[in-house]
Amino acid sequence: MVEVALEPMSGTPQEVLQVAVTLGRLLRASKRVERGIGTIRQDINVSVNGGAVVEIKGIQQLDQLIKVIEFETTRQLGLIQIAAKLTQRLTPHASEHNKYEIQESTVKDATDILRRSSSKAVVQILERESTQFMAIKAEGLNGILGYEPYAGVRLGRQLAEIVRFYGLGGIFHSDELPNYGITESEVAAIKERLGMASGRDAFILIGGDSDRVQFAVNAILQRLEKATQGVIPETRAATLDGKTIFIRPRPGSSRMYPETDVLPIKIDDLTLDSLKASVPKPFESYIKDIMQRYHLNRKLALEIFDSDRLKLFENIVKSTKVQPTFIASKITEDLTSLRRKGLNPDRLSDKSIKIAFQLLDAGDIAKESIPVILETMLTKDLDDVKEAIQTLGLKQVSESELNEIIDKIIGDNMVLIKQKGRDSLGTLMGRSMSLLRGRVDGRTVSSILESKLEQSLS
Repeated sequence: MVEVALEPMSGTPQEVLQVAVTLGRLLRASKRVERGIGTIRQDINVSVNGGAVVEIKGIQQLDQLIKVIEFETTRQLGLIQIAAKLTQRLTPHASEHNKYEIQESTVKDATDILRRSSSKAVVQILERESTQFMAIKAEGLNGILGYEPYAGVRLGRQLAEIVRFYGLGGIFHSDELPNYGITESEVAAIKERLGMASGRDAFILIGGDSDRVQFAVNAILQRLEKATQGVIPETRAATLDGKTIFIRPRPGSSRMYPETDVLPIKIDDLTLDSLKASVPKPFESYIKDIMQRYHLNRKLALEIFDSDRLKLFENIVKSTKVQPTFIASKITEDLTSLRRKGLNPDRLSDKSIKIAFQLLDAGDIAKESIPVILETMLTKDLDDVKEAIQTLGLKQVSESELNEIIDKIIGDNMVLIKQKGRDSLGTLMGRSMSLLRGRVDGRTVSSILESKLEQSLS
């Protein structure tokens, strides 16, 4: 495994993406890296002005990158606004220390208050053994826990993520109560137990296994003490929908230590000179080579190079007489189109795709059938290309059969032909392809149809 670290940069999410794309292309040009999901992963550090560095791990697809950066930027800007709002409420003593201070008697057991609650969420927790509810008084935080400067960015939500880290479901807090079946009288009883005489205060409820609740309470208290800092240095994970979630506090400098199993390698000029012959050719040179060798335009050359199917493409070109441009477009643009339909083209093996092109090369199927066959294999969960062909009924049509079918289509549409003349060609083509798609090349059908239409008009 190799880790590549870059210097910090300031830029838009799109610029960061371009850096990642460029780095990936450089690595792929070396032909010394694995391809596919899981073989290359991006971890990024994000910080905004007035914030702190947050590490985000596990970005496996480049199309996640922009969403993750945008979400994390918004989250951090929101936390800074929340911290500013809280700072305005601090007592003079707390403001002097620029810190939200936790007072004594902040945490109380509220299990007995909620024992007879009709809330389904509460009942599900308390019906298990060794469970409890602890209530935390958060002085001055009334309205702050639920304050949402940007959609989905709330201090209450950040606290809930920390609680989930301990295997608990989340939190309830007073800014959202009464709700979820927790009644106004239960809320009032909790406030009374916590000594919440002031309308400025809020409370947080944590329920679950007693041991885990105690750990979570301590974590919440520590997080509240840092509430005026806004953004807290931490490690978060990227989600598939482009958001981030808390996974652990960010390690300090004490975690950084030399590799104990591998001796350091000193890089001197002599070492660098010896490696010059092994340096791969530049990425642009590689793209130009693909364009010239396979007669592809730049767009298609980039797409096939960036895909995980470059070796497959080269293999199919070598083993068949199918045009490289057609092969490249099918295993890049067409597979991308299937992904947009909600299918997973990663399930298609290189072997199956190669067989489909070999059948095309042998004249057993038409060009139009390739995307149809691949889509059918995914929708029907088939592994065998020939089984997909049988399912679709894509047996190649002979020349005599093709002429008979087109003659019948013209005969059945004579009224239309008399009305529209040559303008009927588009309609006739559509009706022909509805019967022949995937069995005959569309250009062949068009040529024969146009010829027969001229004869009919004559």
